[in-house]
Formats: sequence, structure tokens, C-alpha cells
Amino acid sequence: MNLIETGIEKGLVRFDEERNFITYIHQNIKRSFNNPEEKVQAEAFMTLVKK
Repeated sequence: MNLIETGIEKGLVRFDEERNFITYIHQNIKRSFNNPEEKVQAEAFMTLVKK
């Protein structure tokens, strides 16, 4: 399972139906997942939370 899927499973992030936007649930921040940098940031976030 990849880090993003783990974040979804643990309730840390969620996506809209089209998977265009990621929402960091505890921070209540919604960002465009179409931006390549956001994918890297999301994985870094999951790595830090996991540790």
C-alpha cells in the first residue's frame, strides 16, 4: 500500500470524487492534487506522520 492510500485509510487525508483536490483533514487545508509538487508534499506529510 502506498503512503497516500495509507493516509486515506487512517483518515488523515481525503480526495474529491475526481481526485483533483486533496484535503488534509486535521489542518482543514484543501489543495490541488493536479500540481506535481503537491504529490511530493503529500507523500512527505505521510512519511512524517507515519514516523
